[in-house]
Amino acid sequence: MQLKKILMPTDFSACANVALAQAVQLAVNYGAELHFLHVVVLFDEGLYAHDPDTLNVEHVYQRLEDSASLQLKEAMAARQGAPIEVVQHTCRAFEPAPAIVDYADEHGVDMIVLGTHGRRGLRRFLLGSVAEEVVRTASCPVMTLHQDVAVGDDSFGRIVVPFDFSPDSEYALGVAREMAERHGGRIELVHVIQPPIVAGGVYGMPMPGPTMIDGSLQAQKALAAVAESAGGPTVEAHVLEGPPAWELADFSIQSKADLIVIGSHGTSGIRRFLLGSVSEKVVRSAPCPVLVLRRPEDEAEAESAAAG
Repeated sequence: MQLKKILMPTDFSACANVALAQAVQLAVNYGAELHFLHVVVLFDEGLYAHDPDTLNVEHVYQRLEDSASLQLKEAMAARQGAPIEVVQHTCRAFEPAPAIVDYADEHGVDMIVLGTHGRRGLRRFLLGSVAEEVVRTASCPVMTLHQDVAVGDDSFGRIVVPFDFSPDSEYALGVAREMAERHGGRIELVHVIQPPIVAGGVYGMPMPGPTMIDGSLQAQKALAAVAESAGGPTVEAHVLEGPPAWELADFSIQSKADLIVIGSHGTSGIRRFLLGSVSEKVVRSAPCPVLVLRRPEDEAEAESAAAG
C-alpha cells in the first residue's frame, strides 16, 4: 500500500489530537504529505445561541475560520520535529462527513485518519458519528481511533485481520501483509462463526450441535490453508464462535493488537448507506486503531461482471 497523501480531519477535540499523532507517525514512516482539514459547519446550532437580530453570520463564520487556521498552525507547530510536508485547509459545509470525503476525492488522498468521537455528544448515537459516515462513504482506506487509544512507537507489531473468505477479506489480508512486512510484525488471522439463534441450552442460549462443530473444523482447516499460503510475515489462524464484532474486539484486547485491518463490503451508491456491517461495529468497539479497506471499484466491478 502506497501512502503519498494522508488526510487528517480535525475538530480540535482530544480524540482528534490522538488521531493527529497517528497521522503524523504514518506520514513520517511513509514519507507522505499530510493534509490537515477543519470543516466549519454552516448553520450549526451554536450560531442560534446569538440574538438573530444582531447576528452577523458572515462575521461569525470568518471568526471561526480564522480560529481554525490558527489552531491548525499551532497543532502542527507542536510537532515541528516531524520531517513531513503539511497542507492546511479550512472549508465550509452543511455536514462534516461529505466535505471530508469530497476533499479526499478531489485531492487524491490515499488514507483518511480520524477520531471516532468529537463534539456531537449524544447526537452521535442518534445520527451516527462523522467517523462512521466517512467509513461508509469514503473510497479510500479509513483509519479510526478512539480517544483512549495509545499511539505507541512507529510499528504495528501485531495486526488482526478478520477473515470471512470473501474477496474483501482477501484484499485486506494482502494490505495487512504489506504493512506487517514493512513494520516487522505478525498477523493474527481471525474467522468468527456466529452460532445460530435456537432454543435450548442454559437460559435459552444456543448449544453447539454436530453441524456447528463440523463447520468449525472445516473453517479451521480452510483458515489454516489461507494462513500457510499467505507466507511472508508470521501468520497465525484463529477460529472463534460468537457475535463477530464482540469476539473481534475481545480477541484484539487479549492479543494486545496494535491494529485491526478489515475489509468492508460494498463499493458505491446506496449500498454504502445500507451496510450496517461488522466493520462499523468493530470501529465502535475496537481497543486499537482500525483500518477499514474497500477494494478498488474496478476490481469489484470486474468480479461482478464475471459473476454475471
